[in-house]
Amino acid sequence: MSNQQLEEMQEKWADEKLATALGISYDELHELVWSLDPNKGHDGAIYGYMVTFSEESPKEILNKIEGIDEGYSVSLPSCFFDEPDDEEPDDFE
Repeated sequence: MSNQQLEEMQEKWADEKLATALGISYDELHELVWSLDPNKGHDGAIYGYMVTFSEESPKEILNKIEGIDEGYSVSLPSCFFDEPDDEEPDDFE
């Protein structure tokens, strides 16, 4: 398996996990314009993540997102993208 294939599988795993946490489908997530930024402390440690959606994203999908705030953002814990020991991204077919 090439590095590119592994990266693509990891990205798909992360996107599927994010979509599930937001209460939307994987396909709906990909209809949105969004960014993911780490919340870093002065020590460089990541204390969480902020997912911010563009106001230009489809409103019918934005309205489905669990926990979205007025700024079209959702906070995630620092461990959100940690992989459980028994679930590896390369388990996807």
